[in-house]
Amino acid sequence: MNRPPRLPARARMLLAASIGLAASSVGVTASLFAQSPPLSPAPLTPPNRTQPSPVTPAPAAPALPSLPLPTPATIPADAAPQAGVGESEAEDARIAVAQRMAQAAYEIVQADVTARDAAAWQQSIAFLEAARRLDPKEQRYPRLQAEAYSQLGDFDGAATSLEAYLALRGDDDTARLKLIEYYVAKMQTTDAKLKYLTSLLDKPSISNELKSRCATFAAVILGERSVRLQVEMTDRALALDPLNIYARRLEYAQLLSAGAGPEYRVKSLFALLRCNPSQVHVLEGIGHELAAAGLTREALDWMASAKNLSIYLAQPDPNFFVEYASQLYINGLLKDAEDGVGIVLQADPRNIDAWFLLLTLRRSAGLQVAFDQDLDRAKVVLESRMGALASKLESEASVATTRPAAAGVEEPNFAGAFAPSRGPGANIAADGRVESAPTGQRLADTITRVKKANPDVRADFISAVTDLAWFEVYFNRSATASRNWITTLSDLVPAEDLALVRLRGWFEILENRQAEAMKTLWSIRDRDALAAMGVSRLLGQGNWTSAAGKPATRPASQDPIITAQNLINRFPNGLLGAMLIAEFKDRKLSAQPQPYGAELKKIAATFPLELLQIIIQPDKFYVPVGTATKLPYRLGEPLLANVAIRNLSDFDLPVGPEGIIKPDLWFDTRVSLGEERVYPMSGYDKIVGPLVLKRRGSTSQVVRMDQGKMTEELRERPAASVNIFVTVMTNPMVRPDFRVAPGPSGMRRQFSRSLIRGGMPIFNEPQRKKLLEGLKGLPNEKMWTLEVLAAIVQQSRGLDSEPTVQRAAPEFLEQIRLAQNDRVPQVAAFASFTLMKLLEPEKTAEKARLVSAMATSSAWEGRMAAIWAARDLPADERKKIVGPLTSDTEELVKAAATADMKLAAVAATRPASQPATKPAPATGPSEGPALPPGTGTPSLPLPGQ
Repeated sequence: MNRPPRLPARARMLLAASIGLAASSVGVTASLFAQSPPLSPAPLTPPNRTQPSPVTPAPAAPALPSLPLPTPATIPADAAPQAGVGESEAEDARIAVAQRMAQAAYEIVQADVTARDAAAWQQSIAFLEAARRLDPKEQRYPRLQAEAYSQLGDFDGAATSLEAYLALRGDDDTARLKLIEYYVAKMQTTDAKLKYLTSLLDKPSISNELKSRCATFAAVILGERSVRLQVEMTDRALALDPLNIYARRLEYAQLLSAGAGPEYRVKSLFALLRCNPSQVHVLEGIGHELAAAGLTREALDWMASAKNLSIYLAQPDPNFFVEYASQLYINGLLKDAEDGVGIVLQADPRNIDAWFLLLTLRRSAGLQVAFDQDLDRAKVVLESRMGALASKLESEASVATTRPAAAGVEEPNFAGAFAPSRGPGANIAADGRVESAPTGQRLADTITRVKKANPDVRADFISAVTDLAWFEVYFNRSATASRNWITTLSDLVPAEDLALVRLRGWFEILENRQAEAMKTLWSIRDRDALAAMGVSRLLGQGNWTSAAGKPATRPASQDPIITAQNLINRFPNGLLGAMLIAEFKDRKLSAQPQPYGAELKKIAATFPLELLQIIIQPDKFYVPVGTATKLPYRLGEPLLANVAIRNLSDFDLPVGPEGIIKPDLWFDTRVSLGEERVYPMSGYDKIVGPLVLKRRGSTSQVVRMDQGKMTEELRERPAASVNIFVTVMTNPMVRPDFRVAPGPSGMRRQFSRSLIRGGMPIFNEPQRKKLLEGLKGLPNEKMWTLEVLAAIVQQSRGLDSEPTVQRAAPEFLEQIRLAQNDRVPQVAAFASFTLMKLLEPEKTAEKARLVSAMATSSAWEGRMAAIWAARDLPADERKKIVGPLTSDTEELVKAAATADMKLAAVAATRPASQPATKPAPATGPSEGPALPPGTGTPSLPLPGQ
């Protein structure tokens, strides 16, 4: 029963992600947990987050190279057009080829196991560079390339790509922030980092939200020099953006370190919750603080929200559930408390606090049979824990033994914790590995080893003995067992140890030696809550007289009601609070609010409770809206859609990994191709633009929707007009069953109108002629026509193809062959590529001949296409054709070919039975089956409901 305070651990969980991110971004570390708050509520203190500490003057900063906000490098334009090709044709050809180079980049990292190889990312980067060179005005290419560089770990390359992207879209604060992180990470000294970061705070061209992030980075660095300077910079960050969750976490850590009073801690927690209501540990922290202030009903509301959210996120904390179950009991909800502690014991049957709470509840309810059953189960757990520690000590000492190995400590498992038919502790020792507590000579030997063990092992064993002794003296009320374990503890700790003195006092109560017990416990009652509980119990027993033997009036310090009430007020929450309420149940006492409780209620009242609705009803606050960029799309054209995120509310909504709106956008599509087919994650992207989506504001971007298998299957129906229904998911979350669903504050929303892929029928002569007219147009039109012709030829080979298609196929195939001689080199190369794709798998030699011809093209685009096409060849042929290109004079071709040689080596070792391709997203959440249409949001009761 020696439990450390819960708040420091929760504070660490609150801060780990943001501080770790900030530290890694700027290459520094920060120690933010110098002090821990006391077990009882801290006294009120001014909100001064600084502590007396010497301020280390910063050395003079060296001259800093000019590092402005993104100023992109100029991408060289493509070479002059070939003779006989007009500039408009050349420009059109470049844009058309750029689209296909980007498609190649995507397919490379979507391929089989090689997608996990660095070479795949290198080759993808080369193809995206080709797309950028050919179409330098397209925003998507440099942004995708920056992501590929990041996957590769090449942050210099990522920075260069981001510079190019930001030249095209300078309002993307997410990209600007990432670029600043790259810049800072390259700087060698903290002075250089600080000088650069602080210089950005005065630039009028930078948004306040971005300045706030820079100030947060600077604050983390300053923490290594001066707490005062760090606090000042944190305040500056919050003045620029009150919704900066990283600065808010830093502020909270500073308050903890300075020992600030509960009113300031709670105010900081609510400010954190405003940044994102879906923070389980913040909700837990608010509940804990309110409970510690004696606001039992208000605390329960917030704890209930934390409990429901943690279950939905599949991240329940057993220790919090014990605290929550304790709060349920304190509020008089005995049955709910039993259910709550039962969940903990199903998931973690070795949780000692949960057993102590369950026994407290059983005794309080007067359920003697259930109490006796749980008493036996709890004793097995406590003795098994002791036996496991003894066996561990024996093993470390290399003592030969025939005893069975101790059971390992199991991780809590909530997977089956909610089965309605299972009672608390039903799965204890299900594997039969129950260790007996040491007795006799084995216990003596164990004590000897403990005395020589390292401090951690010694502390674990002493804790186990203390818990077992408390169990025997308070719950089991066994004098013999209590005496044995108290004696064992006395061999391990000093005589004045609080736990030992407390146990001796309670043992004297057990033996009805009240006078001795009072003397023992009275001396430590102000330092040990359980000792004070024993004193108050004794004060309620017997007749009190003066020294003269006459009835005496008790002073307040000896009044059983007053002492019990004061004790409950000091410890109104958690397991200890529940035990006190149960101990003094007959006195009908309850926790009274602390003097500062009224202030905490005022702070809680300022929080906009309606914002919590965004967790379960996000569409009342914001909506993702998708619209087509054109109607209809033609076969082979990328299905690009405008996707906007619109804030419908009067709240500013942070966007980012820790924000209310997460950066991931997940798209599923549903297409009717004879039968309805669903394509999970046919598109994926990250939200670009602001770090905070302002009230009634919006941000938009263009996203490609036809990634993966859907593109191939749409080609199977070139003549048909197809409706494509798209659903966008925000805040996607992978569930424990590996299904993807909207997380808190996330939603599924279908585009208001379907995307339409137009068909190209050839059922009559005019339709056929219209299609072939495309071969006389601009290069993009020619390439599109070649794709349609190829799709029809491929369709003609199906068993169910129509006679019209079969008759047209030979002519269309011939037209593709003739296009290899087109005067526009890019069109000619694409025709060869298309023809190669149409050849049957067994025609390896003819395929190799076509790819070889592309590899000797005078246009670098043709040679890049050869590298892409070579992936369909056997490994030996692939190496023979692509190998010489590793010495190509064009760096792009050289880089792509070098990477392809590495990929070919991997492909050569792949088992023949392994599929050649395996759709899998290159970035973002793991692919999973699409869920049925619906809101997909959790049903979570919120405070006040």
